[in-house]
Amino acid sequence: MYLWLELFLISTGITARLIIPASTCGSGVNLLVVIFIWLALLVHLLDKSKLSAPAPSLPTFLKLLLVLFGAFIIISFINAPYKFGAFQYLVAWLSDIVLFYLVYALCARDPKNIVTLLSVFLATALMVILYGLYQRVWELRGLAEQVHQNPSLLDTIPAELQGATIARAVAGEPFATFIYQNSFGAFLALIIPILIITIFVRRNTNSTNPANHTNMPFWKYFICMVIVLLSLYVLVKTGSKGSIVALILGIGLASGIYYFLKAPSVKRGVLLAGGVIIGLILFGFIIRSQMSGSLNIRLGYWDATVKIIRDNPLTGVGLNQFSNSYLYYKTADAGEVLKAHNDYLQMASELGIPALLVFLAIWFIILKSIGRPTRALVLESQIPYPASRILYPVILGAGFAFCLSEIFQTPLIALDIPFLSTIFIFILWVMVFRFLCGWLSKCHCEESWTTKQSQDSGIATPCGFAERGHCGVRNDNKMMGLLRIGLFAGLLAFLIHCTVDFNFYVPGLSMSVWFIGAIFLSTAEPSTSLAFLKKQESRMMAILIALMVVLLCFITVRLMKYESFLEQGKMMIKSHGREERLTGVDYLGESFKSNIFSVDVSVELAWAMHNVYSWSEVEVYKYNLATLPLCLERIAFAISLNPLAPMLYNQQGRLCLDHAEQERQAGREKIARIYEQRAKRSFQMVKELYPTYRDDKK
Repeated sequence: MYLWLELFLISTGITARLIIPASTCGSGVNLLVVIFIWLALLVHLLDKSKLSAPAPSLPTFLKLLLVLFGAFIIISFINAPYKFGAFQYLVAWLSDIVLFYLVYALCARDPKNIVTLLSVFLATALMVILYGLYQRVWELRGLAEQVHQNPSLLDTIPAELQGATIARAVAGEPFATFIYQNSFGAFLALIIPILIITIFVRRNTNSTNPANHTNMPFWKYFICMVIVLLSLYVLVKTGSKGSIVALILGIGLASGIYYFLKAPSVKRGVLLAGGVIIGLILFGFIIRSQMSGSLNIRLGYWDATVKIIRDNPLTGVGLNQFSNSYLYYKTADAGEVLKAHNDYLQMASELGIPALLVFLAIWFIILKSIGRPTRALVLESQIPYPASRILYPVILGAGFAFCLSEIFQTPLIALDIPFLSTIFIFILWVMVFRFLCGWLSKCHCEESWTTKQSQDSGIATPCGFAERGHCGVRNDNKMMGLLRIGLFAGLLAFLIHCTVDFNFYVPGLSMSVWFIGAIFLSTAEPSTSLAFLKKQESRMMAILIALMVVLLCFITVRLMKYESFLEQGKMMIKSHGREERLTGVDYLGESFKSNIFSVDVSVELAWAMHNVYSWSEVEVYKYNLATLPLCLERIAFAISLNPLAPMLYNQQGRLCLDHAEQERQAGREKIARIYEQRAKRSFQMVKELYPTYRDDKK
């Protein structure tokens, strides 16, 4: 029962994370998705069976590094000036670490779960790829024209992403559920090597006679080839050069490292020298081709990031606080960005250099497992794979995730028929999932293991003796070895791409790479140890996690209420009717009550009050005397939440200048000058926090 629930919750979490776009769905929905991971952890702690005997476990040093990295994340959250902006990343980072632990525990406990969970991930990934293909062929054609006719279509997309979204639409570059085409490219670089490996995985009929040895039907290989070619086509059309280069390097390095480890010691020197020469040539070609393009632009971002690290080497500037600090250090020629376009530099700037070193050590240990013996995988052929105890909860969990996508109107559901479109795509998901499970599973035996008798001993054995090379350990190890190469190459490609873009700061991407990392680590021969927690300690931890889940549920409800009122208020404020605009102010007020820690709602409420209750409306003149100062109070409150954001001081200065003009028109020159002095101080703060800022409108 515990395993059933754990598979259900993990399947729901990873499927929902990939099909619900994290960049546009809001903090409440993002929190709802990760709650499934924490519920899976609670179920895992309640499972008493894992406490009774030694079981496969993460390496002790890796456990300590994960705990230490989680501590650095919490410290960085405490250190962050803007807590609400940091909270979302705090939950996302910790949830990814929990997912990594849970997936490894499941896969190390039962080898069937490796194929099952990987099939869940790849089936959902294929849905995302097909949506990217749909965007490229149909959807993006008319998107730019529709936005031009109705700009409100972009209201659901954050302001900083709206321009990039239109640019992607005009260029025809698909971005699927990631909004940013480079993020989609990084996702494809992660999974394409795994998909390529599926072409080389064989399911053979059992026979001691090589003449009777047959391969899988050609049409199944053809399906795998089509999937890989579609993925490569979509990757090219994203226009993400960094992802293409990372994919090539990842596959090349993975192949070279694998064969280097397998080669005799006398040949390793030759392979190493050849690999270094080829790598340097390829690296030089990449640098030369990219220096005049996007890489040259990124150098300006990285220069400012290095300065941030230099001044904050130990603890960083705080979780998700890079954007404000970047404005202080950037040069006049560098553009404004929210992320450093290099995960490692951004981690060092936000979390500190020690946290980055711990993070790199974690992934070094994970990747280093490629040198460990491949895990033996013995699966019984008399049970249709996967067994119903695994198949049913996985399908149920994925189905629930697709229902969530319909509720929250994810772009993946592009059809206009409510709910039926979700059912259609879910049925397609089930077909792909079942195909991948069968394809990646064990080699099939024509004879049941109960009737197969050993010629030597007369004892019934599963598919005969493994050492005879039938379909026991040896063939499955070969399949597992191929699978490890694909997983290793995907991880390398992703981590290489992190040097030129932000991937770990995109929730869908971050969760994906931790998920694949756990599966890859579980394909190596695991170490066994006693339970990490004793029975009493496990109960106490379960109570704490249960309380945390309740707290997360409460926060999720509040955030979803806050976002709902905020969106309604922003839409109604744009109305031409006075009553609708007044109602919009009320909605924004309710949003503020639901979440007083958000800067966005305070700024929106300040400008809404200022514009609705204007001095030109004579009938509410007396009311204005009481309400207009609230505009400045809301801006001041927003600044108190995020005191290092220069644009908030700019907003404050503009409001003061508007008030000064209104007071001057009303004949109160002295009060007007007071407001002008306040505006001057605000703009001075902008200059201090953003030295290269130029505002011609001021």
